[in-house]
Amino acid sequence: MTLYNIKTEDNQFRITKFDNDLNVDSSYLVSEDACECPAGVRSTCRHRQMLSTFLACDAVDQPMFWDFENHTWYHAPGEEPIYIQPASEDSLEIEDEEVSSDEEIRDAFCRDRQHVPEPDAQTSRALEQSPIALAPNPERMVGIVPGRIRRI
Repeated sequence: MTLYNIKTEDNQFRITKFDNDLNVDSSYLVSEDACECPAGVRSTCRHRQMLSTFLACDAVDQPMFWDFENHTWYHAPGEEPIYIQPASEDSLEIEDEEVSSDEEIRDAFCRDRQHVPEPDAQTSRALEQSPIALAPNPERMVGIVPGRIRRI
């Protein structure tokens, strides 16, 4: 499992990747145009792709972790679960279709996510033992693959 979060730092965004024990694996400053990661020299990278979703879903500086590989949210232990506004009724039809605008991507990604699930026992133990997870403002993270959205 790979968990991410995002926070603001001096008017910039810092994306942090955690291992299974919530040790920091890597951390990069990221913007829509640039990223400090090794792939940052390319036209885009995973971190820049995820940043627009963080912003669209109001997911910056929140007590959340995002499992990028399994597309699952986790909230930090001891924090109130975050509720995400559901998409409209008529947009629930999207199954596997092309989307292009930021709004379509956000709606396709955020739908049916009214309640963030409790983490499984192993993840919960790691979250409880991590000083990062217990910080006053742990962050949450959202990720998507732009262009084609598949309902999970």
